Amino acid sequence: MKKLNQSAIVDVNYPPTAPRNFLDKIAEAWQSSPSAPLLGALLSASIQFAVSLSFHVNSLFEPDYLWWIWVSSQSIVLLFRRRAPFLILIIQCIFMVSAEVFYSAGAFCLIPLLISVHSTSSRSTAWKIGVGLLMALAADFPASWKMFPTYGISAFLPAFFYVGTISTISLGARFRKLSLARQDDVFAAEHHARLSENKRLQAERSTRIATGLHDSVGHSLTAIAALSEGVKGQLGRPDLEEALEMIDELARDALADTRRTVYEINQEEVPPDLATLTEEGQHTWNDLASLIEVTRKTGISVAFLENGKRTENQCIQELCFQVIRECTTNTIRHAQEASQITVSLDFSPHSVRIHFSDNGKLQTSVVKPGNGILGMRRRLEKVGGSLTASSTRRGWKVDAIIPIYPGSREGNTSAERYK
Repeated sequence: MKKLNQSAIVDVNYPPTAPRNFLDKIAEAWQSSPSAPLLGALLSASIQFAVSLSFHVNSLFEPDYLWWIWVSSQSIVLLFRRRAPFLILIIQCIFMVSAEVFYSAGAFCLIPLLISVHSTSSRSTAWKIGVGLLMALAADFPASWKMFPTYGISAFLPAFFYVGTISTISLGARFRKLSLARQDDVFAAEHHARLSENKRLQAERSTRIATGLHDSVGHSLTAIAALSEGVKGQLGRPDLEEALEMIDELARDALADTRRTVYEINQEEVPPDLATLTEEGQHTWNDLASLIEVTRKTGISVAFLENGKRTENQCIQELCFQVIRECTTNTIRHAQEASQITVSLDFSPHSVRIHFSDNGKLQTSVVKPGNGILGMRRRLEKVGGSLTASSTRRGWKVDAIIPIYPGSREGNTSAERYK
């Protein structure tokens, strides 16, 4: 059996299946099609009518239109061959024997009989298949004997050939279907086993990340907050005291964010003192103003522009805050000699467009977005937005689009759409 390729695993709802050839696909399409019984009945009737016109079979019946009723009845019965294949085969045998005994036209009822043999071989149990094949051969006995009376036992060879060929093909297709189903089960089992292993590895990785955040980043932020708290009131300069107060506040906010992130990674309930992130969002336009003010206190001039009417949806406010915070953080950390930042928000009924740019010099000639920008891009794309970042001759620029869905401008849209 072909080994399952791990890279082929995409979705738990659609596990990989065994490879199908062209005939397999045709057989599955025919077996699953609800119109197949009707098409089979129409095909049988068409062949019978064509043969009837060629051999004037209707002349054997009195009145002659009785033959057309006979053919139509056989075709209508075929419509139910999927629900009761063995019963339909019995009825077709009765049709064939009756046509031969009373009208000497049994040979012209062979097509519906063979279709019923196929249905019985494909869907019935073993004993019904055996009995059905014997009945089909017996039903063909009067017609074969009458057509070839001088051939003796050889007169039954055509019947053996027709019935045997149809039943062999049907049973072969049935066994092939069962074989593919067993292979599908094996592939699905391997698929779910790998998914379980991936989930286990992902859980271990999340635990390592949470532990690292708690032990390393959390400890460092706690130390910064404690040191800044201990130095307060000892510098004697208002400007330094204000900067120290800001450092202490930022460190404590970052520590709370880190602790909340650790709880979320571990999929634990966030304590009430950290549960500031509501369902609709955490930050508001007021927080964005505070962020800009903090950035200005680092010595960078910030020009903040707004066009249009603000949306009151808190999820959109949260996304806008995160995008601008990530951009300003990158400028402070990576842009050399940056002295000016421009932030513009353009509100429309359908979206919020964010444009961010700075005049800092890049530290390297090869520029590529970092984890923060890539993470924001993925989050915006998840809600139907976009984010692009690139370098210019004057510095760095970021353009983001956040969609506004109908009803969300007033803030009454569920936060699930923006998660």
